Amino acid sequence: MATIKLSDNGQILTLPDEIAGDDERLRNALKPFYPELANAEIRRETKDDVLTVTVVKRAGPKGAGILPALLTAPEQLNPALALAWQLEHREITAGLELTELVALQPAIEQAIEAGEAEVKQIEITLRILKKALPVTGSGTPHGL
Repeated sequence: MATIKLSDNGQILTLPDEIAGDDERLRNALKPFYPELANAEIRRETKDDVLTVTVVKRAGPKGAGILPALLTAPEQLNPALALAWQLEHREITAGLELTELVALQPAIEQAIEAGEAEVKQIEITLRILKKALPVTGSGTPHGL
């Protein structure tokens, strides 16, 4: 049986040598319990016929999941702004009566709610991006 040392939390596990001796099998055994070790560095040392494996978590590339999500996100206007511009255009071109505005009240409230929710989501995303530490890139961004 091999001793597995998880360096990030100091936990020690025991696994059969046939699992501990193979990177893929070891990753598959640990993945359900420690998904953050999917790209970990694995070091092996044999002393007195006992295999000791040290698993060191490696940080993934910064923004690995963010950039593709941003690039594939649909372009859209904030619903509140879109409705405000439509109403302004309608007022300028055809005029708006109070009765029309009263009838549009549910749509206006819905657009405001959706717009506020979108603003909150953008604020959360911006906070996450601001907290992310800078990392030197390995290539030149497109367009530069």
